[in-house]
Amino acid sequence: MLVSLLAAPSGVWLGWRLHPSLDQRRMYRASYGLLVVTALKLLWDGFAGFLA
Repeated sequence: MLVSLLAAPSGVWLGWRLHPSLDQRRMYRASYGLLVVTALKLLWDGFAGFLA
């Protein structure tokens, strides 16, 4: 619990520091890519559970 309390403010501070240097187009592509991977994993688990 203590580790989480220390990690949260440092993660927010790091995000504020890195935000201006990040390319918005690359961030959107990375986000959409992760969403596609997550959707495919959920579909795979659903079909596997349905067929089992």
